[in-house]
Amino acid sequence: MKIIAVMAHYDVDNIVDPYLDVILDKITTVAEKVILVSTSDIDTEVARKYPGLQIIVRENVGYDFCSYKEGILSIEDLYIYDQLLVLNDSFYCSKDFDLQAILNASEAYDIYSLTASRQFAYHLQSYFLVFNKKAFTSFWFYNFWNNLFQYKRKEKIIFDYEIELTNSALRSGLSTGCYYLAQHDQNPCHHDYRHLYDTYGFVKTDVLRNDIGELNFSNLDNSAVLENHLLRTKASYKNRLFKYSPGNFITAGNNFFEYIGSGEKTTKIAIILHLYYVDLAGEFYERFSLLPIDFDLFITIPDEKYIPLVRSYFRGIANNIFIAVVENKGRDVLPFIKTMLAYDFNQYEMVLKLHSKKSKYSHLGSKWRQEIICNLIPSGPIILKLLDCFMHNKIGIAADKRDYLSNEEYWGCNQHRVYNAMESLGVSPQNKQLFFVGGTMFWFKPAAVYPLVNLLASEEFESESGQQDGTLAHVFERTTCVPVMVRGFKCIDIKTLSEIDITKTCNNKVLVL
Repeated sequence: MKIIAVMAHYDVDNIVDPYLDVILDKITTVAEKVILVSTSDIDTEVARKYPGLQIIVRENVGYDFCSYKEGILSIEDLYIYDQLLVLNDSFYCSKDFDLQAILNASEAYDIYSLTASRQFAYHLQSYFLVFNKKAFTSFWFYNFWNNLFQYKRKEKIIFDYEIELTNSALRSGLSTGCYYLAQHDQNPCHHDYRHLYDTYGFVKTDVLRNDIGELNFSNLDNSAVLENHLLRTKASYKNRLFKYSPGNFITAGNNFFEYIGSGEKTTKIAIILHLYYVDLAGEFYERFSLLPIDFDLFITIPDEKYIPLVRSYFRGIANNIFIAVVENKGRDVLPFIKTMLAYDFNQYEMVLKLHSKKSKYSHLGSKWRQEIICNLIPSGPIILKLLDCFMHNKIGIAADKRDYLSNEEYWGCNQHRVYNAMESLGVSPQNKQLFFVGGTMFWFKPAAVYPLVNLLASEEFESESGQQDGTLAHVFERTTCVPVMVRGFKCIDIKTLSEIDITKTCNNKVLVL
């Protein structure tokens, strides 16, 4: 029986802790090759300690499923093996842990786990899985891992990956089994921890770290090693115990983007799109198809469930696609600010800011949005001329001349806060005036807009409650152009490429604001 293993690893202090010696010794004894995928900056020299051990270090995003995926994809000759063992470092095992017996029992099934749970729904628990040849050579296996994304919410991973792995495998005609099946609807690793240790010789480390159960350290093998590990790591795992809570964002790592699809080309332009209303994706795709040159696309969405849809929709039209999930706060402005801070946009000559504005309080909202988008991407030749203008002139913002507003009726209740923002950006009192692009959609030079982005980055945006005026997002909208001009950049009309004369915009009106 030829066996290969993939093990996911993380350690706050960037080490391979000695408590893993037992399981690594057991795995390297039965497997021809073991791939340790770590999201910590561990010393790869540790591989010398174990025969057949290969180490891959990756960015700390996506939890263990992304480590599993990277390890699996690194195996070029998977077809020559009979079993694929996939596990993580979240459990401690004693010398009585009989790995060979588990592997022998797994041969009767296509996919096998150490434990299975009925919590939420029946599923194999993903901290220890065995895939036999029928499973890992199936189209289901390829499809499952190929469509796995870097989710940040642990609950989303449990439902979409851990539970769905079992469900989708069963739907595909694969058989599943486990060494221990709980007869209750709780997590067996927590509820039955004492039975699992006494009978099978393993316990999940979070049972001890988070005081879910009580086991006397002195009764455990290598008790001093395990106790040192828990004392060293307990503080860093504080509050990481998973509890299901819809809408509660639990982040993994520090990567803002949950999906990155990279192309091989470099581009001169980028688009930042806040796609709160995902049903409008087709409208944006249609306009993007008019762009005559390659572009990178940055999309923020309100829920991780839309990642596969958005990815498949735009994958064929953009060079690089970056997708981030953001909470419904700060309208399109806070997602824009977070995106600008998460990536260096100075590499682009010009960037287009867009959002799926509906303005549901007015029946004209959709019409206005469509007009703005069409004006910003009117045709291929105009975009090429605009790019040349950005490259050879000090252009800060470009929009249709009819969308620039300066009439004081558009102050709303934002004047005081806008003046304060302008003052912080170095605008003198005599230059403080209302001048902005209605709708907050425009082409811009990153260097011209970053000062405003950095200014508001530390501000607390209001929670969404249907506000039509007076929020920090409205302040951002009305502050864009004047600080740009004060820094020596021009605001131009997208079609004529001529500089905007503020005095000729006072009669401009918009359908909705």
